[in-house]
Amino acid sequence: MIMMEDSLRVSVQMADENIPGWLQVSFGDLIYHRQFRQKRWKPQVQWVITGEQAGGFMKAIRPYLILKRTQAEIALKFLGIKGKGQRANPFERYLQESHRKEIMELNKRGVEDGRENTGDVPTVRDDAVSGKPGKDG
Repeated sequence: MIMMEDSLRVSVQMADENIPGWLQVSFGDLIYHRQFRQKRWKPQVQWVITGEQAGGFMKAIRPYLILKRTQAEIALKFLGIKGKGQRANPFERYLQESHRKEIMELNKRGVEDGRENTGDVPTVRDDAVSGKPGKDG
C-alpha cells in the first residue's frame, strides 16, 4: 500500500515473512510483526519504507508493477514536488494534496459501478481466458 501525508510511505504486509524480510535486506527500513485477537487469523509481517528511500524503492520496482503502477507514478510525482529538506509552498502543497487524494482513491478496495477497483488494469475472468463457459452457462 502506498500512503502520503507529508512524506511517502510504502508498506507490504503478508503472513509469510520471506518477502518482507527480503525487502528489508534489499531496501532497508522497518519490519513490524502483528498478532491478531482472532485465533483463525494468521500473524502478519509488515515491511515499511518512507521518504526518499521509498522513492528509490518505487523507481526500482516500477517496471515490474501492474496493479500498482498508477499509484507508483503518482507517488513519484509527489516526491518530485519539493526538494529534500525543503518546505512546500502553498501551490506545491495543493499539488501534494491532490496526489494524496488520488492515491487514497486508488487504494480503496471493493466494487464500484459493477467493476472491481484495482487501479488501471481490468479484471479477466477465468472462463474468458480458458474459453470454457463459466458457472452461469
